[in-house]
Amino acid sequence: HERHSFHKAYINGRLGTLAAAGASGGGVATGGGSGEDGAGDDGGEEEAGGREEEQGAVDPAGRAHERHSFHKAWGSSSWQLVALGRCAPVARVLEQLVGPGAVDLHFGAQVALRFPGIRDDLVAAGAAVRSRVTGRDWHTDGLRQGRKHPFTLLLGVCLSEQSEPDQGNLCIWPGSHHFSHRHSRWPDGKIRRADGWDSGEGALPDLGEPVQLLLRPGDAFVAHSEIAHCGGPLLGPEIRYMAYFRIKHRAWREMLEQERFRTELFCDLEGVAHMLGHDGGCPPGAPCPEGVRGRDASG
Repeated sequence: HERHSFHKAYINGRLGTLAAAGASGGGVATGGGSGEDGAGDDGGEEEAGGREEEQGAVDPAGRAHERHSFHKAWGSSSWQLVALGRCAPVARVLEQLVGPGAVDLHFGAQVALRFPGIRDDLVAAGAAVRSRVTGRDWHTDGLRQGRKHPFTLLLGVCLSEQSEPDQGNLCIWPGSHHFSHRHSRWPDGKIRRADGWDSGEGALPDLGEPVQLLLRPGDAFVAHSEIAHCGGPLLGPEIRYMAYFRIKHRAWREMLEQERFRTELFCDLEGVAHMLGHDGGCPPGAPCPEGVRGRDASG
């Protein structure tokens, strides 16, 4: 806990610097971090629900490669942050999943902050919900980046109390990586909507009710890069702190050039691929909207 208090103190120090710059006319916007928007240096989290109270609802897919006001504020390669993703317990899990010696260690960190009582950057960008989450309030990082399977694993490290719902918790749809893999277009990662592929052609499919991850400071999680997710409501009085890392297999670039991600869901998870086997579709229990089971994505 003391270790993660140090990382949180580092972030607060940067916040103070940004606030001082803004007060002196530096033009720094106030708002959330960018770790959850999925448009990071290597790939995120949240979406724009609660639409009934927002003016000009933002599509959860966002705009590919868009950067928001705090994106470069933290120093993505700073040791104070990167150490969270390289500590021994996390490194062991990543090796077990990606494969021995297969983890590309050249990853950066993203800080994702949520601020209580305001429409922060993540909500404004369509990466988080403000007060209510629905089955359509999701995205994949590939959808927001304009690239299918943009990395191997999403690693998140919690830096503030989220042991109860509605504290800005990450919402996920378990098993949805099968759905999004099968129904995302190659190579831009777009998902088929009611009337087409673009944000103006209908809402994303309804995946049902998500699960809010309940986390304590120092807890970490990993998720497949194609999982559907969003940032949940922040109804409490405290700032929500998270750090995110996009992890890649060392041969990720070669796999991309070989177009393996077009059809293969687990090829860059060499440590466990032999146990998974199912590379697409909607397995039993996974979200699969009515009418799309078994329908493949095509341009």
